[in-house]
Amino acid sequence: MNANYHIPNDTLIAYLYHTLTDAQRESIDAHLLVCSDCRARLGSHQERYQRVGREINLALDQAAPSSEMQFERIAHRLQGRNARAAYPALADSLPISASLAGLALALVGLWKILPTFSFTQPSQVHSAFPALACFCLMFVSMEQFDRSYNLRPRYIISALLAALLWSGTAVLGFLNLVAVRDIALIVLTDLGSSPQEAGFLTILAVLAAAMGFIALVIGGAEYHRKRIGHPSSWKTFIWTIAIQLLVLLLPFFLW
Repeated sequence: MNANYHIPNDTLIAYLYHTLTDAQRESIDAHLLVCSDCRARLGSHQERYQRVGREINLALDQAAPSSEMQFERIAHRLQGRNARAAYPALADSLPISASLAGLALALVGLWKILPTFSFTQPSQVHSAFPALACFCLMFVSMEQFDRSYNLRPRYIISALLAALLWSGTAVLGFLNLVAVRDIALIVLTDLGSSPQEAGFLTILAVLAAAMGFIALVIGGAEYHRKRIGHPSSWKTFIWTIAIQLLVLLLPFFLW
């Protein structure tokens, strides 16, 4: 789709009711990023949908119940309504909690390993916190694929999750630098380099990795800012975290 093409109303309604395929939704998401007219019409359909829902609920609330209706007959309906009302809050709080947990685990892993940082010896302190952080952040990214991102408050939630995921990957990037240090030391030692030579070459390897890390952090922030909530942003997070997890685990296979 391009900016000169406008999505038909029936397709927008199907998008709103989640009756399209993943490929169709992704195509529409890409078009909505560049077409303000379609975003406005989608917002109008969303408002109409919410207004109709409120009117129906109001009509149900004002309807006089039959004198023969007993509480046992309507209790399960009341419970179902409460469960549906609580579901959106749970659906949003779960990924936010998981992303916060992932960020906290990454920070704990970094805090435990930094005191042992040296350019002459591999780390002696290893924990499962960074790997657990990767799994938490990857879960959040995968969970967001079928979410609508361009309507408030969904956009705000998507922006918050993107910020937390970006922060988590940035912390994991520092842990990756430690892993690069370990990989370089292990490989150079196995090749017979002296401690002085291994230390010097390790510094060069970490500096090169650090420059690439800085470029990825800055470029990643700009990339995700322009694609908040878009499937391509969540997929990029997944690939980034998967590569970071691989780098973190690689020293264990070399030891």
